Amino acid sequence: MRNSTYCKLLLFLVAFCVFWSPQGIAQGAASADSVGPAFEVGGDVDLVAAVEYQIDASMAFDGVSYLVVWADYRSQTSYDVFAARVASDGSIVDEGGFIISAAEGYQESPAVAFDGTNYLVVWTDMRNGTGDIYASRVDTGGVVLDPGGVAICTEAGAQGDPAIAFDGTNYLVVWTDTRDANENIYGARVDTDAVVLDPGGFAVCTDAEQQRYAAVSPNGAGWLIVWQDLRNTHVDVYGARVNPGGSVLDPGGIAVAATSADETYPHVTYNDTNCLVVWDVDRGATSQDIIGTRVSTSGTVLDPAGIEVCKHVDYQAYPAASTDGSDYLVVWHDARNGGTWDVYGARIDPAGGVIDTTALPVCLDPSQQFGLALAYDGSNWLIAWHDSRNDHKDVFGIRLSSAGFVVDPAAFLISMSSVDQAEPAIAFDGANYLVVWQEWRESTLYDIRATRVTPAGAVLDPAGISVCTHASDALYPAVAFDGANYLVVWQDHRNAAADIYGALITPGGTVLSPGSFPVSTSTDRQECPAAAFNGTNYMVVWQDRRSGGFDIYGARVTPAGSVIDTFGRPISTASRDQAKPSVTSNGQEYFAVWEDARNVYNDVYGARIGQGGGVFDTLGIAISGATLAQEHPDVVFDGDRYAVVWQDRRSSSTYDIYMSRVTTGGLVMDPAGVVVCGAAGDQEEPAITFNGRDYLMIWQDGRGSAGTDIFAARADTSGGITDPDGFEVSGAEHNQFTPDLCPNAPGVVLMAYSSFTSDPGYGSYRIWANMYDVVAAVPGGPAGSGPACLHSNFPNPFRGSTKIRFGLAERAEVALRVYDVKGRLVATLFDGVRGAGVHEVTWEGRSSSGSALAPGLYFLAFRSGSYRQTEKMLLLE
Repeated sequence: MRNSTYCKLLLFLVAFCVFWSPQGIAQGAASADSVGPAFEVGGDVDLVAAVEYQIDASMAFDGVSYLVVWADYRSQTSYDVFAARVASDGSIVDEGGFIISAAEGYQESPAVAFDGTNYLVVWTDMRNGTGDIYASRVDTGGVVLDPGGVAICTEAGAQGDPAIAFDGTNYLVVWTDTRDANENIYGARVDTDAVVLDPGGFAVCTDAEQQRYAAVSPNGAGWLIVWQDLRNTHVDVYGARVNPGGSVLDPGGIAVAATSADETYPHVTYNDTNCLVVWDVDRGATSQDIIGTRVSTSGTVLDPAGIEVCKHVDYQAYPAASTDGSDYLVVWHDARNGGTWDVYGARIDPAGGVIDTTALPVCLDPSQQFGLALAYDGSNWLIAWHDSRNDHKDVFGIRLSSAGFVVDPAAFLISMSSVDQAEPAIAFDGANYLVVWQEWRESTLYDIRATRVTPAGAVLDPAGISVCTHASDALYPAVAFDGANYLVVWQDHRNAAADIYGALITPGGTVLSPGSFPVSTSTDRQECPAAAFNGTNYMVVWQDRRSGGFDIYGARVTPAGSVIDTFGRPISTASRDQAKPSVTSNGQEYFAVWEDARNVYNDVYGARIGQGGGVFDTLGIAISGATLAQEHPDVVFDGDRYAVVWQDRRSSSTYDIYMSRVTTGGLVMDPAGVVVCGAAGDQEEPAITFNGRDYLMIWQDGRGSAGTDIFAARADTSGGITDPDGFEVSGAEHNQFTPDLCPNAPGVVLMAYSSFTSDPGYGSYRIWANMYDVVAAVPGGPAGSGPACLHSNFPNPFRGSTKIRFGLAERAEVALRVYDVKGRLVATLFDGVRGAGVHEVTWEGRSSSGSALAPGLYFLAFRSGSYRQTEKMLLLE
């Protein structure tokens, strides 16, 4: 739906004004087109809570800082393993975090230990289709030493929920394993070079019933592993010791806690004398408590009756434990304050005595805290968890002293990123592009932001322009230009249900309506707007649920921002849903397209709309009704006909890109559709423009195994596809989504998209762009490089008169003409022969007949031999 910018209205003028000869730009070589290097477009890099979910934190301390790791869904395609170092004073060393693993599929449940030189991070990894255990070393500087990951166990069945501990020589990794058609506990030793010493792993416990949720700690003579066990028809806690050679010393398991109640979620730590094992116990329908026991190096349970760490009304659950070398600290989730989970803790002395009998309140935020991890730095413990205070889950932390005092006045955010940006849309004003996007910020949800970009790729507003920062979501922006200002429209949630709002922006980047104005605030929901300008008014279209299902509605908006159709006009109200519209104009009428479920599966329909807002095709024009789904259409006008592009699933379970041309009379010229790209994987979210010679289409492409990239393809006006497999615009390391594109008259196309940026200080989706150069295909090359050139008029914009200069290397025929925004010839400034040198013509804003022309945008077209060039001129009142 990134569509219908003013540049799309004027695309046919490129053909008229730049290439009006019968051969047009086809004289140039298509192969000369080129995609320039990517550059960042999107505004500032303020750090906020990372978007989406960050869960399952784990941590270790290296003597200087902590490494906190977690599972992170900020890529919005799968969970990856992220990390950040946290200094002993609580400051975040790696603001924005860094990626440890972003392999294909999900990476979850990370755990980490430190060996004195490097960390080893382990996790559950789905890159092979089922859960495996992978790992990577990370040095103390935050460098990932094994970026592809090291396979710890890839045996049959699923392996998951790993835990890890270091005994001074090797790591022991343990996990839940289903290779035996049952959940059992397996393990493997890994040395400090990440070499697996027990390939495939060894069985720790394979009792006939289920064993899961293993935890592990060194115990002075190897390791102690504990898990929850179903062998006694209810859940108990069992354990086993493993010696440094990898032998299981207790193959039948040690009954650590085997009462008649359910004992679940064990955790274990070691204070250089004994291990402390803690768990939660179910006391019935209204209570759950935290219990523990010490276990000696020889495997003796020293507190067989259990240590009552916390026995309080309501629920206490999911404990974690650490030690300062003498005392233990146990922390847990506690529901005593009204049902939400808070964090409480208690210290236990080496003899098993509970020091903090009333429990220590660690974090009492009204949101939910869950998934505890902790480590000790010699003075304080750092405690971390994932927290829902920002309407999603983030990793927070707080420090607790050895004396049991909370060091920090409030929990601090660990899982940060720069602001997340998506859904770019572009328009061109004759001098610069305006790129708009939605931007997620920690406290204001999604805002609408913008920046101007020159045709040379320079970002004019590096801090960004705030278009809408209302304290509610503003989503899915679209933009068009009317010759004087831009209109930006978006889906706005300030009134609870979604509405359509807009704002005007000058070419200088000033927001004329900073409070924004409503385009449609009808009942229920209005979503996913698009906009186009026809030379008189804008047409804004959207999907509208005022009548139960989604229909397509529209409203005309004047260049001054007045809504003509205050209640909206129905464009399509067919049965079932019509959604995701796009719109363009031929300079008089508008043409809207959308995905339409009237025939069960989504098809692509369209309708012509008159200047007065009346719909010519009340039943819609069936553009594509192939089998299965056709979705996300976009549309452009080429000066003669419309071209529609969409994602199409007719041939398989994946989406391909198709297109069709439609005449201004509503005739579908390619009723079967033309395959633009049928590559492997999904091709989705297409956008289309016309550059004066070709249609240029862009989309997000899943043909690769490392994520979604941006591809494009050209088609000529007869529907012939120049690039059947497409060509790559961006194959950056991570995912790229939702592209848009827009040309300028001289032949440069700006392509923008949302790209996941993992550079330090980012860790989020940002708006990136590439310049696509079609000028290189014009005979004679760009201005100044051949036998003729046209210089931009000055002044521009202008009142009264403007001076136009052109240069010739030798005597030649020259034509210099002016066209209006509807493609009509309004003035011939020169048509004849001139000699070598620089020549100047003055234009006073009048037609060839001498009458004064209305203020607005005009096109100056220059031709000399085979060379063509065009410039835009803005005549002011």
